[in-house]
Amino acid sequence: MRRFSLVILTILLATISSTAMWITRVGADDKPAKKDASSKSEPVSKLSEKELLKQWGELTARHEKIMKSAAKIRSDFESAKTKEEQKKLELAIAKLREEFETEVQPALLKLGPAVFERKPTDPLAAQIAVGALLEDRKFAEIVAILKKLSKGDAESRMLTETILQLLYRENRFEDVISVADGMAEDKDADSRVLMLNSLAHFNINDFEGAKTLATRAAKDPESAKGAAKLIADCETQSELWKKELEIRSKEAKADDLPRVVLQTNEGKIVLELFENEAPNTVANFISLVEAKKYNGVKFHRVIPGFMAQGGDPNTLDDNPRNDGQGGPGYTIDCECYTDKARMHFQGSLSMAHAGKDSGGSQFFLTFVPTTHLNWSKGKEESNHTVFGRIIEGLDVALALKIGDEIQKAEVVRKRDHAYAPKKKADKSKS
Repeated sequence: MRRFSLVILTILLATISSTAMWITRVGADDKPAKKDASSKSEPVSKLSEKELLKQWGELTARHEKIMKSAAKIRSDFESAKTKEEQKKLELAIAKLREEFETEVQPALLKLGPAVFERKPTDPLAAQIAVGALLEDRKFAEIVAILKKLSKGDAESRMLTETILQLLYRENRFEDVISVADGMAEDKDADSRVLMLNSLAHFNINDFEGAKTLATRAAKDPESAKGAAKLIADCETQSELWKKELEIRSKEAKADDLPRVVLQTNEGKIVLELFENEAPNTVANFISLVEAKKYNGVKFHRVIPGFMAQGGDPNTLDDNPRNDGQGGPGYTIDCECYTDKARMHFQGSLSMAHAGKDSGGSQFFLTFVPTTHLNWSKGKEESNHTVFGRIIEGLDVALALKIGDEIQKAEVVRKRDHAYAPKKKADKSKS
């Protein structure tokens, strides 16, 4: 089962799943529930709209009844005084789960898509439709569904928020914004939606837009503390972003920075390297690329909402336990302890290390502005050298997973000089 199947199961099983897991499952001698005759009914495509919605109403009512029964059984089990009473309750929950898994759930999954076509604001039908689309990563279709749901009743809007959170955890920040911006037009928009939208704007380097949304969310006491911190981060990042854009404008006019293409199994990522601010780190990266040291190497550490880390030659062997511990056999100095240091924004290419001046071949690509990794005067810990950025293929980077591979790395542009990094002995290998 692929990971998005969990979306459907989590939503549909609800109370009965947690109850059945909490109460000890009964043995194999339990009698299975009688099969539902509806499983042999005519194809959904031949049902009239009236008959379809009638069956759906009966089915969802049955689903709700099972959930309520499961909740009561759990409550009764907690207060049961004898093992005999507990045994009866175990039998009851087993039968409920059998009924749900063999009759109700299959029927819901069967009718759900057709119901959604006729009644797109039906929350349960929408859940099923979205779950199937998540399986196939059809995000554009999901966004279209959410835009309809967001205009529905309170239950539909709550469902929209839940699915937006799932998209956010998949680094689909633009998709979140495309729906949440519409919801934010409501002057009484929920502060949780405003905060989620604000974070999504922040993550794509839109700090002014993020600040505006967070300021609105701050009016709700429940969101006030988180919103205040986000507003402060927006103000700091906004100033840094203005400086970054000025530098990028000058770089675009010069149009001479080195570039590297990473061909991954997810697609192509084009990197532009900041040789002006991090010449030795860039020299190191280019030398490793030209020596084909990255070909076949995997991304061994990927954290949604943070970054994807790769470049460890240990990922080439069959031992996953040593992934993240390897390097080229030497280290280089950091180039981040200076006023010239570039900052981390979404799409930054930065040097991974195990402490100051311990970098080698490992690097990471940021999914969001990782402000805690930036250097500032008086700060000497957790700083990392930003030595490039993604100029093409950000969507590819955002989709990276642990185990994804750099099939080929290639230098496609560089300046007319040798790229030979200054190296130090790798003390961890001595």
